[in-house]
Amino acid sequence: MISGELIEKPDEASIKTSALIAATLASFLTPFMGSSVVIALKYIDIEFAVDAVLL
Repeated sequence: MISGELIEKPDEASIKTSALIAATLASFLTPFMGSSVVIALKYIDIEFAVDAVLL
């Protein structure tokens, strides 16, 4: 750290906004990735010649 340099603290509104964005992305990505795996199972079955139960 350079002598005399001030570090600004983020204000409460930006912290709340960041938390909201993170929570929104997490709540969207979890089911999205789950459904992506379900869609990909068909192609994994074809590629490796195994059924979904074995996977």
